[in-house]
Amino acid sequence: MTLAGNVSGPDHGTQSAWRRWCAWAYLGLLCLLALAIMLQVFFAGAAVLVDGRYWIVHRNLGHGLQYAILALMLIGLGAGLAWRIQGLGCLLWPLLMLQYVFLHLPLRFEMPILRALHAVNALLFFGIVLILIGQLWRVLRAPRGSTAQRGWR
Repeated sequence: MTLAGNVSGPDHGTQSAWRRWCAWAYLGLLCLLALAIMLQVFFAGAAVLVDGRYWIVHRNLGHGLQYAILALMLIGLGAGLAWRIQGLGCLLWPLLMLQYVFLHLPLRFEMPILRALHAVNALLFFGIVLILIGQLWRVLRAPRGSTAQRGWR
């Protein structure tokens, strides 16, 4: 099995190079997501402990994560990664949408303590990003033909 999976035909090398490039881009975007989540925590802490104006930066960065996750899902399709990796990557979208639910829905039901689930969900989100980084790193760094190469379709 090759890195690109069972691909036949004269353009096999081109497809393999494209998929490999997409997989590295996927990994790079995951690393940027991890950094963005750490910045989110930093700005939330700064808003609570230093100056409330940092909430604006926290909110805007959170909105920007939506575009990064959409790009991640599209790049994942081009990379031809295994569905277990792509499935975890796609799980980031509903987890991000839950962030909005945890912020706004508890107020409607007069249960503001449930807003704390926003922070718990962010930890889960960060954990999944780290798991994806580890899995993809193993797949990309594994020698050809090894069992770690099963991360490719």
